[in-house]
Parts: sequence; C-alpha cells; structure tokens
Amino acid sequence: KALENLDFPNRITVLKFIWGWLPVNVKVYLYDKSVPTKCAACKTVTETQEHMVWCPHCQRVAIHEAFQKDLEEWLPKHTPEEMKTLLIRGLFEWAKPGADFELPSNLSPTARDTCLSQAQLGWDQLWCGRMSTWWMSLQAEALEEPTNVSNYTCETFIQMFISRVFHTIVKLRQQRCDV
Repeated sequence: KALENLDFPNRITVLKFIWGWLPVNVKVYLYDKSVPTKCAACKTVTETQEHMVWCPHCQRVAIHEAFQKDLEEWLPKHTPEEMKTLLIRGLFEWAKPGADFELPSNLSPTARDTCLSQAQLGWDQLWCGRMSTWWMSLQAEALEEPTNVSNYTCETFIQMFISRVFHTIVKLRQQRCDV
C-alpha cells in the first residue's frame, strides 16, 4: 500500500530498487561498456545500488539529513521515543554496509525482540520497506499507552513510515540522475 502514494514512474523506480535492478553504472556497464562504473557524483568507487543510497556526495548526504530530520519530527507524534530511536538508528546506522549492530541494553522485551527480528531480516531491508512483523507488535504496544496521541493504526503507521522511506529512495535516484 505504501507504493500507492507514488506516481507510476516513481513506483517503477522503487520496485526496481527493491528487486535490485536500478540502472546504476555497474548494471548499465554489463550491456554498455562505454558507461564508466564509477559513481558520477563522488567519482571514487563503483556505483552499485547500495552505493547510490550511501554515497558521501554532499547532495546525497543532504537528502539523508532532510529525511532524518523529517523522521525526527514525524515519529514522536505517532510512536514512543524508544521506537523512534530504533527506527532512526536502524535506517541511518545499522543499515550501512559493514555496520556493527549492538543491541541496546535498556530496551523493553518487545523492543528487544523487534530489534533481533529485524537484525535477522537485515537492517538494510528497512530501505526496501521490509520490516519485521515485530514492528507491528511494538507499535500496538505504544498505541495502548494512555499518553498516545496518534490517530494511526499499526498498519497505517507502518505504511506511512515506508512511504517516507520510498520517497527518499526516489529523491536519491533523482539526484543520481541529475549528476
């Protein structure tokens, strides 16, 4: 359902990203040897799909920073601090290639199980909209809190979160094409 928030061309971009078939330089080079494999933005490493997300080029870093700022403003309105922190760390720290995942020691049992479940799936999978089903449990727990002010159901929250991730993928891809 998160894909429904995108127009058709951007939906195709996200689907190609999920399937690992975005036409990044390393893929295009397979059928057109005139295309350089280096990233056009940073010009330092082979441009893979993973690199497109994590390229240190200043414009891509700015997209990441804007996305993180958006999440830091949006998440507290719909989920507790613990879940907000885990989602942000998951996307911007644990999902990076070669990142070490250390389970925070002060987690609730449901949050602990959620982290372990997502770690088994892969933190990088958050960028593809693949979230462990334990996120629903953690959000359901939060919705039961008397201090909850969100009008989202668990399912709506997850869809809105994934929509934000997908919009960021589209922005990263557009920036890549603009270079």
